[in-house]
This record gives sequence, structure tokens and C-alpha cells, in this order.
Amino acid sequence: MGAAVIGNLLRSEYRKTATVKLWWAMGLGPLAVGVLSGSLSLAVFGGSFSGSGSGSGSGLGSSAVGGAIGLVTALFFLLMFSAIFGAVNSAGEYRHKTISTTFLTTRSRGRSVLAKLTVTALVGVLYAVVIEIVTITLIAIVGKDLPSVDGQVVGFLAMAVIVTVLWTLMGAGLGTLLASSVASAVGIVVYYLLGELLLTALLNSAGAEELNRFLPQQATVAAILGIGSDFSGLLPWWGGLLTLTGWTALLCMGGWAVTRVRDVG
Repeated sequence: MGAAVIGNLLRSEYRKTATVKLWWAMGLGPLAVGVLSGSLSLAVFGGSFSGSGSGSGSGLGSSAVGGAIGLVTALFFLLMFSAIFGAVNSAGEYRHKTISTTFLTTRSRGRSVLAKLTVTALVGVLYAVVIEIVTITLIAIVGKDLPSVDGQVVGFLAMAVIVTVLWTLMGAGLGTLLASSVASAVGIVVYYLLGELLLTALLNSAGAEELNRFLPQQATVAAILGIGSDFSGLLPWWGGLLTLTGWTALLCMGGWAVTRVRDVG
């Protein structure tokens, strides 16, 4: 019985998400940026690296450089757009006044929130996988020196997917917590582009620079770039991943707790 209820809720949330243009429109921005930056990087570095590796066979291919720049650039914007999608998708029913009907037809508000978070996370997976496929395809089409796929590359791609899902869920948690798609989206953009820089400067001026490593964006950088490498001033990859997971859990659990007692009449 419980599985059937969850299945119905998941189907309902899937239909709510799939029948509007928001989910794919949010993915077009970072996808276009990634393709553009990757193409420009391939053009700029077209002859800069291929020649350096012709004698030894160990040079860094121009397609690898261009593809990496395109992927990292796309990922930077993808995380922000994914969080915005999560926020707008989770808070949209409050804006359109359909949340009352949703809760009236569901025995448990918690299950409804869980279903929405699950569908939102799946969209985050789709975003990341599409961006990676397009970038790798771009390298294969434009470049002639495909990079070898080793454990570090696979780890980077897998971590990018995980991190995208976490940022999507952070946005969903914030949207659920605030019950306002506009406030949540604006807050995400301000924090992502400016807020953490200001907070980092404030912590540095207060002599608490060690805390910077636990901020969401720095934890994200540590989780992704820490695969196979150690960077001074950043957490190890597993520390960055755990920190980002903690922020995600905090926002989602906060939104869940507030939703259970919120008056939606």
C-alpha cells in the first residue's frame, strides 16, 4: 500500500514537472555556454598544445584543454541554474495556489515533499549527464586528439553528476523552506555570484578563514577538483562532498519540517 502511494505521488510530480517548459529551459543556458566556451577554447588552443606533445607523445591535447574548459564553464553555470530550477519547481505550487489541493489529496505532506525532491533530483541527474555527453561529443567531433579515459576522468564526471544533484536539492530545499519561487531564485543568484565572495572576505577579515572551506561553493570545488589531487586551502574531495551533503540535508530537512506545520489555507 505504501509503495503504491509513493508511486502515485512520483507519477504526479513527474507530470507536474514534465508538462511545463521550466525543466528543459533551465538546462539550455549552461548547455549553450558550455558549447560556446568549449568551441572557443578549441579554436584558441588549436595549435598551442598539439605541437608540444608531438615529440614525446605526452603533450596535453588541444581538444582535451578546450573540452575541459567548456565542461568546467558549463558546470559553473549548471549548478546555479539547477538550484534555481529546484527552487522554482518546489515553490511553484505556492505561487500558483495549487499546494492546497496537493496536500488535501495526500495523506502525508512529508511524502509529497519527498516525491517532489526525488523528481527534482532526477532532473539534476539529467542536466549533468546531458552536459557531459554534449561536451564529450564536441571533443570527438572537433578535436583530433581524444584524451584517455582513466579513473580520474571517470571520477570527475561522476562527481560532477553528484554535485549537480546536491545543488538541485539545495535549491529545492530552499524553495520549500521559503515557499516563494521568486525569493528563492533571487537569493540563489545573489549568493552564487556574489554572496559567498562577500562572506569569504568577511571571514578572512575576522580571522576565521578556516571556515571558508566549509562554504557551499568551496566545498563544491574541493569535491570536484580534489579527485586525484590535493589543493592547499581546500577540503579533500570526500570532505567537500560530505560538507555539501550536509548543506543539502539542512535545507531539505528544514523545508520538510516547515511544510509539515505551514498553514496553506
